[in-house]
Parts: sequence; C-alpha cells; structure tokens
Amino acid sequence: MLLHSEPRVRRLASVAVRGSLRLPSWTPEDTSVHARFQSEQLKMKEQQKAADKQAEDLIKELKRNNTELKMMEEQQKAAEKQAEDLIKELKRNNTELKMMEEQQKAAEKQAEDLIKLQQEITELEQLSHTDDHLHVIQMYSSLYSISHNKNSDVDEKSLKRILTLLKEQLNEKLIQTVDVTLDPDTAHPDLILSDDGKQVSDGGIKQNVPENPKRFDTCVIVLAKQGFSSGRFYYEVQVKGKTEWDLGVARESINRTGEITLSPENGFWTVWLRNENQYKALDNPSVSLSLRVKPEKVGVFVDYEEGLVSFYDVDSRSHIYSFTGQTFTEKLYPYFSPGLNEEVMASSIDPPVFCDFCDERNQKAVKSCLTCQSSYCDDHLEPHLRVPRLKKHTLINAVENLEDYICQKHERPQEMFCRDDQTRVCLFCTEGDHRTHNTVPIEEESREKKLVQTQTDVHQMIQDRMKKIQEIKHSVELRITVDGAYIMNSSISTPEGGAITPNMFIILLITLISHTIGAFQTGYITL
Repeated sequence: MLLHSEPRVRRLASVAVRGSLRLPSWTPEDTSVHARFQSEQLKMKEQQKAADKQAEDLIKELKRNNTELKMMEEQQKAAEKQAEDLIKELKRNNTELKMMEEQQKAAEKQAEDLIKLQQEITELEQLSHTDDHLHVIQMYSSLYSISHNKNSDVDEKSLKRILTLLKEQLNEKLIQTVDVTLDPDTAHPDLILSDDGKQVSDGGIKQNVPENPKRFDTCVIVLAKQGFSSGRFYYEVQVKGKTEWDLGVARESINRTGEITLSPENGFWTVWLRNENQYKALDNPSVSLSLRVKPEKVGVFVDYEEGLVSFYDVDSRSHIYSFTGQTFTEKLYPYFSPGLNEEVMASSIDPPVFCDFCDERNQKAVKSCLTCQSSYCDDHLEPHLRVPRLKKHTLINAVENLEDYICQKHERPQEMFCRDDQTRVCLFCTEGDHRTHNTVPIEEESREKKLVQTQTDVHQMIQDRMKKIQEIKHSVELRITVDGAYIMNSSISTPEGGAITPNMFIILLITLISHTIGAFQTGYITL
C-alpha cells in the first residue's frame, strides 16, 4: 500500500511547490454562524414534524366525522324507512277496517231483514186495532220490512212525504222527552248548576245545600236526573277550554260518601282529562289515551243490552275509547265532574308569533332567526333562503321570546342542543362546559323529536285501528250468533194469503220510524 501511494504524494508536493497552494483559514465567527444554522435547521425539522402530526390528527378527525355523518345518515334513512313501513301498515289496516265495516253492515242488514219478517204478523195485527199510532210507536219499536204488493193503490210520493213528516215530528218529540238534565240533589256542595240544569262549574267554595243521601260529599261529582235501564242512549258534553274533567255513566247504587275510585268494578265507566293534555280511560287496568286533537265536545253512547259504553270526539268524528263486554243490572246515570274553570285553560295557551317586518302585525311568523333575533313571515323569510350570507343564519320554528334563545354567558345564539343536559347551548359552550357532552344542531334535535313523535302517533293509530277491528269482529260474530239462533228457532208465516193492505202499510211505516229514531235518545250538557 505504501509503495502505491508514493507517486501520488510526489505529485501533490510538486503541485504545491509550483503553485504556492494556500488553504482557507476557519475563523471562530464562521464556527458560530455554522452552529446557528444547524440549530435553525433542527428547529425547522421539529416544526415540520409537529405540523405533519397536526395534519395527520386533523385528517383522522375528519375521517371520524365523515364516518359518524354516514352513520347518522344511515340511521335517518332507516328511521324514515320504518316510518314509511308504519304508514303502509296503517293504510292496510284502514283497508281491512273498511272491509270489516262493510261486512258488518251487510250482516246486520241481513239479520234485521230476517227479524223483521218473523215479527211482522204479530205487530201488524196489534197495530190494526188502534188509532193511537204515537202510543203504538212508544210500545213497539220493531223494524219491519215492506212486503211489495203489485195491487197496492198507495202512492209512493205520498208515502215519502208522510215518512219525512213523521220522522221530523217524532225526532223532536223523542229528544224533548229524554233530554239530559243535571240533578241538584246529587251535586257536590262546591258545584254550581245553571237554572236549566244544563251547565255545571266548580265554584271552589262549599255552598249551603240541603242534606241528601244521594249527594256526593267528598268527590266533586254530579249525576243526571234521568236513569236508563234498557235500550240505547246518547248525549254530548261541551268541554271546550277545560284543563280537566271526568264524564261517563255510573250505576245507581254507587258509593257517594268519602273518597271514590273510578272503575267499572265500582260502578263507573268514565274517561278523564288531567293536566291539560293527559287523557285516560278508567278501565281495569286504566288506559292512557293519545288523542291527536283536543276534544271540544265529547259524545257518550251507551248500549245497555250490549254492555257497551263508547266515547267520541264529536267535531273530528273520531273514536276515543269503548268499554265493551260489560254487564248492566241496574239503572245507569250520566256522570259529570267539571274540574277547573275555562280561565285556567285560557291562560296556558301560547300566544301567536307575528312577523317583525309586516306593517300591520297580523301576519303570523313561520320562522325565527337566532342570528338576526327577528321573526319572519313567508314573504320576509325569502332572503334568508336565497342570499348566501343569510343562508348561514340559524332558523328555528317561530317563537315569541327570542331572548330566551341567547346564551347568557357568551351572548351568542343557542344553536346547539346538549343531549346530556337536555338544554340549548351556544357554540362557545360546546368548547367549554359542554366540550365532552353529546351536542347536536338544534334543527337536528327538532327533526328527531318530530320523527319519534310521528312514530309514536303512527303506532297509536295502528293500535286504535286494530282494536276497532277486533270490536267490529266481535260485534259481527255476536250479532250473527244471537240473531241467527233466534231466527232459526222461529217460524215465519203470512196472514190470510200474505197481502198487506194500504192502511196496514201506513201503520208499518210509522213503526219503522219509531225504531229508526227511538234507537238514539239524545241530550246535551255543558261543563
């Protein structure tokens, strides 16, 4: 190795001698600059690593947010699909219900026609021997079928006129006869009855009233004067503006002293309202009712022989609840408890929200802007739906007191909802006290609550429809079983050749009206 390197050394020495070669000197100042340069390079590398780490964290957070967003979208789609399925099921149930109702009508019509035929002979013979047709109507309420006689000289138009006239006269007479009137002898001392016995209210102060064994001494209740021990009757009760009430029917032998538990076992078939929107049927066990519309007038229908007590919303023509399969052995009296006065209800109704930009404050607002702190009607809301800058504002359903939606701590709009604390919060709150809580935009929370409420309503509607279908099935089966057995065990014949004379035909029409109108005895009460 040494031998090979000698020529190279000699060449370098020769060059150094010829060119007087000089190497640059390295000063202390150059050393300091170099050290600072290296230090700056190290800092830049560390900063670059930190920036890369932060970027990676942001990317991970973005991916996590995207994953959560996709999950929420899938959950929303699943919930919407479930709601669609429930609506389809409801439509199917409605179709089945209509079919059942049609079948029930057909079965009832067939049973009634058969009963009419086998009762026709006996009733016509009795009717032909009296001129007091009103008395006959009150004594006999069977519905007859009309035997067609080609030789009859009765004019069809005249019969229709007679039918209409008699129907109107009998309807007026029967309504006046069975009109429901409150019995002051049963009224609790706190109750105030109108002079005509048609209205009752809770005065809250005991009045000086005569002692009476029929009077309720503890529970604020009043019964009607009229009692019913057979047939069917119907009455309506005005409950508009009430926050609580009880109504229904009660048997004659109920307890009237001390505390009373409302139930069929104790002789009460009632429905009540409490706390303005909590409805309940006091069955055994009691049943909470979910009503889509707050009833203003309630109809009560009782079929004594069928053991049926039904409640209806008169205005919306919807069924509320039915007590079925009951056994009545004594008189039933309409039952009332008025509860709170109308003023209490009126004070709890939310006032309407009006547009802040309409000249005349009579245009209702549809949305309120938390950013602008204003409420808008459809016309004035349009810029918020069109202008890009305004589209970023937070809109909510119109509310009266927008200041309640401003964070008192940060003075910012409460655009978020904390599900852990069940309260509205602003964006600054989500970075502070609620940083670890489950917070969502307030619009999302509102949508989910509406979806849950819709699902609840749909489930309740399905349950109501299914229950009504079962009631119709039971009614049809019972009607066919009872009426069919009665008809099969009876013989049908015709009097003297089967011809019905014109006079007997007129009497038959009168009896027809009595059955049609006499089936419903009506009354009206205001709470």
